[in-house]
Amino acid sequence: DSTGTGGSTSIGAGLQAAERLLLGTEPRWWARLVGPSCATDQVPSGVLKRVIILSDGGQNTKPRPEPIASCLKAAGVQIDCVGIGLQKEVDEDLLRKLASTPQRYRFIGDAQELFEHYRKLATSLTL
Repeated sequence: DSTGTGGSTSIGAGLQAAERLLLGTEPRWWARLVGPSCATDQVPSGVLKRVIILSDGGQNTKPRPEPIASCLKAAGVQIDCVGIGLQKEVDEDLLRKLASTPQRYRFIGDAQELFEHYRKLATSLTL
């Protein structure tokens, strides 16, 4: 509800928020998925920890996203990156580095292709 355009991009800040949510400093958000009786402070097994970055890769504010992405990946979080915008203006090198593997990065040039890709990602959200 709070996304918008504003001329600056901090992929790192987004990854920090994902880190808090997925690796433990935020309240037990997953209780909505598995029920409030879940007593563990760890994300339950069977819940895929995944981040999807939709960006032109134009990182221009701190923090740098690479070390945060490395920590997330080391903790078992899968990172998919989708490059959007004019392909010649997308920082594909950065987005490939942030993705769990280079194959988890994809450039998408039109709305229909984006819709289909997100639908494909949504069907693979469980382990």
